[in-house]
Amino acid sequence: MNEKGRTRREIAALMIPLVMENALQILAGVVTAAMIGRMLTLDISAQGISNRVTNMMWSAFKGVGIGATMIAAVYYGENRLDKCRRTMEQAYLLAVPVSVLIAVVIFLVPQPIMSFFTDDAELIERAVEYMRISVWMIPFAATTSLNTAAFNSRGNTKTPLLIAIMMNLINITLGYVLIFGIGGFAGLGIHGAAIAAVVSQAFSCFAGLALLYSPRGFYGGTKSGGRFFSLESEYVKNLLSTGLPAAGENMFWPISAVLVSKVILSYGTVYYAAYQQGLQAESLSQIPMIGFTTTATALAARAIGMGDSKQFKLYFTEMKKIAWTIGAAVSLLLLLMPEQLMRLLTDKEDVIEIGKHYIFLMSFTELPQALFTTYYGFIRAAGHKRAPMFITGTGVWLIRVPLIYLLGWFMKVDIRFIWGVMIADAVSRMVLSMLYAKKKNVLGAVEQAAAKNG
Repeated sequence: MNEKGRTRREIAALMIPLVMENALQILAGVVTAAMIGRMLTLDISAQGISNRVTNMMWSAFKGVGIGATMIAAVYYGENRLDKCRRTMEQAYLLAVPVSVLIAVVIFLVPQPIMSFFTDDAELIERAVEYMRISVWMIPFAATTSLNTAAFNSRGNTKTPLLIAIMMNLINITLGYVLIFGIGGFAGLGIHGAAIAAVVSQAFSCFAGLALLYSPRGFYGGTKSGGRFFSLESEYVKNLLSTGLPAAGENMFWPISAVLVSKVILSYGTVYYAAYQQGLQAESLSQIPMIGFTTTATALAARAIGMGDSKQFKLYFTEMKKIAWTIGAAVSLLLLLMPEQLMRLLTDKEDVIEIGKHYIFLMSFTELPQALFTTYYGFIRAAGHKRAPMFITGTGVWLIRVPLIYLLGWFMKVDIRFIWGVMIADAVSRMVLSMLYAKKKNVLGAVEQAAAKNG
């Protein structure tokens, strides 16, 4: 019992600040969505489709961060701090220039991208205006994802939490002023929300870098082992082989969300506004589940680095128990309070009526999601880097997208059947991740790593 208690405390010490950090980001997004939810339905939809694009990019770089976390965590478990620092520096060199290039391209040609979603000229115009501002979040968000990975790889989730607190206070406060105005300032509407998001992300980016590289920071007393602006094949290969599958897996959902958004917009802007606000309400209830993959990956990689098979299995057992408990609790919340959650985000009755059905049905996805994200962390740390990507790809591209297009685009069924397809996707990922972990003997990862290394 003492060993289990110590393991639970170790999981909690890593996971709770991580949950709180992401919770603050979600809460800021929910507060912003609630402010915009009091504006025109067109504004809600414009922000929604713009965010689909920026979220897709952010998910890719978050995936690279997950890969960097795993590599650096193994080095940390081996007490090779110079390699921890060098891993992260190589990640910056790979990701940041790409993120800037992507932002520039989207800024220059936003209209064709927005036109993919809808042929509503007014909605496209409003979304393009929002996108030309919000796109500059991408480089800052990419850097922030890597900053967070650097802290998490060494078990420090408190520093990203403190940065997130400040970032989201800036986002909410500045967002309110810029959206609604104050004194003689009339406010900028959704354009103000975009500016606030960019400014808060910039703060998070530079604050993280300062805390990492200041003389008293994480890397202040650690030598890099190489020049910052020079790529090294050993690190690049490891980062790409680990980070790209994670990025690909992370991008499956936002890419599918773009395609699904096109289908839902074909039902009308009210339906899409309900879907957008429903997603925000769902994200609010998912706060306790955030961080399952990162926590599982970091702890499993650390146990492998230490060569401790017993601890690896104990992490796995305790993380599964947490996933079951929290997943069931969140499911119950969505099941019992769908309308109340929607009313937090909008005062438009037609949007609430549609959105509450979405939230109710999504209650059946929460437990499967908690479980498969936990399994993903251990599967990836065990060396099966591409498996989560393929599992997610199966659910998204063989179930979610084809069935939604069949039912929604061609057959025009009731929108609730679209939500039902999303449930099937989540359940399929849970089942496939469990079967894969059993078939590949993921619990024997430490012994397999020892045998491979000689």
